[in-house]
Amino acid sequence: MDRQLTQKVLQAAQLFDVKVLDHIILAPDGRYYSFTDNGLVKKTYFKWMARCPKGSIGTKTAQSL
Repeated sequence: MDRQLTQKVLQAAQLFDVKVLDHIILAPDGRYYSFTDNGLVKKTYFKWMARCPKGSIGTKTAQSL
């Protein structure tokens, strides 16, 4: 189900030129599953991040969410 939903979101995002960076599933115990880390979302966002002004992209860990 999650893979199908992610594929639909990726397809819809392309229509609006929206960059999907990742799909992350968080577990109550702090574990997480990253679709990007597991190769299910392409890592093309590194080029996008390089064009963003420094400090404009926040970073969060599963613990801080």
